[in-house]
Amino acid sequence: MTLAPPLSTLPSRNAEDIVLALETGERWRADVRAAAAVKLEEHDGLQTLWLQGAQGEAAWQFSTNTVLRRVGRGPWVRLMANVKASTMQPDPRQRLTAWRWELELKPRAKASVKASRTRPLFTFLAVPQSP
Repeated sequence: MTLAPPLSTLPSRNAEDIVLALETGERWRADVRAAAAVKLEEHDGLQTLWLQGAQGEAAWQFSTNTVLRRVGRGPWVRLMANVKASTMQPDPRQRLTAWRWELELKPRAKASVKASRTRPLFTFLAVPQSP
């Protein structure tokens, strides 16, 4: 039996973008789940989500088509480029507040599928720890 190659090894840059978005979304979800306190700051078109947990602080930021992450006081690390839009916001529920991240990628100009046919939009949900 022959196994198909993983998506990350396929020649399609669109597939690579999708895999990267899913991996980055899972990293974001893990940071939110580990957080005991969440703070969202927005000014001058810059959105930063601060996550404080038992293991320290992590921050996520969207600026100029790029998603960045910082752990503690370390440097900002670029996780994704080619991002059209990113919005992180609280999603109140009956007994808790979840967090939602809407992520939209820019379609590749020379994609094998017309950009109008695809909508590279992702939604990630996570719930922080109870205080």
